[in-house]
Amino acid sequence: MDNGCKFLFQLARSDNPTVLSLALRTIATVFETMRPYLKLQQELLLSFLVDKLTPPTGSLPSGAGKLGIPHRKNIGASNASASDLAEREQEEGSEAEGKPPSKAGRAGITPARGETRELMLEILGHLSRYPDFMVDVWVNYDCDVNCEDVFERLIDFLSKSIQYVDPQQRGAQVLCLDLLLSFVSHMANRVEQEHPPWPEEYPLVSTILELKSKKLLLLTGASRFNKHPKGGIAFLEEHKLINANQPPDASEAELATYRAQGIASFLKNTPRLDKKLVGEFIAKPDNIEILRAFIGLFDFNEVPIAEAMREMLESFRLPGESQQIERITDTFAAKYFSTKPAEIQTQDAVHVLAFAIIMLNTDQHNPQVRKRMTFDDFKRNLRGVNDKSDFSLEFLQAIYDSIKKKEIIMPEEHVGQLGFDYAWKELLVRSKQTRPLMSCHTSEFDSHMFKLVWRPVVGAITTAFNAPDDDYIAEKIIAGFRDCATLATHFKQPEVFDFIVMSLAHSTGLADALNFPRQSNFPIVEVE
Repeated sequence: MDNGCKFLFQLARSDNPTVLSLALRTIATVFETMRPYLKLQQELLLSFLVDKLTPPTGSLPSGAGKLGIPHRKNIGASNASASDLAEREQEEGSEAEGKPPSKAGRAGITPARGETRELMLEILGHLSRYPDFMVDVWVNYDCDVNCEDVFERLIDFLSKSIQYVDPQQRGAQVLCLDLLLSFVSHMANRVEQEHPPWPEEYPLVSTILELKSKKLLLLTGASRFNKHPKGGIAFLEEHKLINANQPPDASEAELATYRAQGIASFLKNTPRLDKKLVGEFIAKPDNIEILRAFIGLFDFNEVPIAEAMREMLESFRLPGESQQIERITDTFAAKYFSTKPAEIQTQDAVHVLAFAIIMLNTDQHNPQVRKRMTFDDFKRNLRGVNDKSDFSLEFLQAIYDSIKKKEIIMPEEHVGQLGFDYAWKELLVRSKQTRPLMSCHTSEFDSHMFKLVWRPVVGAITTAFNAPDDDYIAEKIIAGFRDCATLATHFKQPEVFDFIVMSLAHSTGLADALNFPRQSNFPIVEVE
């Protein structure tokens, strides 16, 4: 099944419209029948679709309006929605101090256009057509520390696409509007329905919400680490995300060990960390215990040394200073030699081999190097280092071929086929540790989801409201406003009412002669 999914996903990257269409439709059918067992595959597919469908940066000029039609001057729903949203994001940013934003799209990925874009949107609509789709996405991915915030990325993409100015993409914009309105409609229906008990085999609802809070704290810590490593570590220790399980009667030496292990685990397993800063941080003289704990997290048993080096160097960027590289290779040598690798006689031999592999990787793949190192050169450099003896030709040839055929590079530097291969390898590793997809037939999480996204959702609906093409779309947009108001009532969020009223007043021109406040401060009125 793994190979079948891999080949289908590769075909979904094809430039041939026929191949792409058949591959995407086949993938959609596979998910229709086996979705619970394809949790990570669905995450990869949804991320791929959002990456390809997200409008390019700079495609939302100020004044851009509904479905490609500019706003009337001085009316613009964007005044009531986009401006307030920007102010709100600035406020939240100052409160969270560096909360990492959801990814809108990957740099270097060419957005899909024309028929390809509409086909991908059609497949996204097919995948999301069941009422609980967005809840499943939020619970299974956004509440999982090891997964992307797929729900937030989807809403961000749909909201922006409704404002994307491209007359040739009108059909795609209408599809995005339909998906966004369906999300709101399904949520409004859920809060008025009764649902079966939460399955006992699933984690408790409270546990899932705690995991979401922990994920937010971890990513906030990652953002702070990227600005100031010591500040990021201090933030994590303050919120007890490091050393959380240490015994209360531990000695100072034990506390230091627990601290080093906790920091190492954070650096190795937390996404969105700056890998260059990670490498510099663990290679500092004061952080030698953290470096040992970090490399101690790898399992090098029966792993060839070239692959062990590849695995380690994909988790951080190697620093440029020779003393820092020395500390890393020395620590790696101690860890790797403890696994009793075949043919290597001493720890010093591992150390020299590690240096040789780093040099070979640079030599073989740096475009500025004109004369490449041959196998004979590589063999000559390692003569007599294995406890005053030579390594076998087969052993050295395997190392040389491995590095020559496949460069050791950072994960974010993988592009094209290399990027796909790396992503799939990571998916298979994670799939051994993840639980099946949880089906969430409940409204327990709707208030949390609505609180996260109501501003961009209402803003996008307001933008579409400016000049609908026909009565049917107008009726759906008005129903979307009504559903948002229903949800605001149910979740006791009066600020949503204020935002809707302000948005509609600006959109219809009713606020032209009024001095509406930028931030709502209206009295709360109970409505039967």
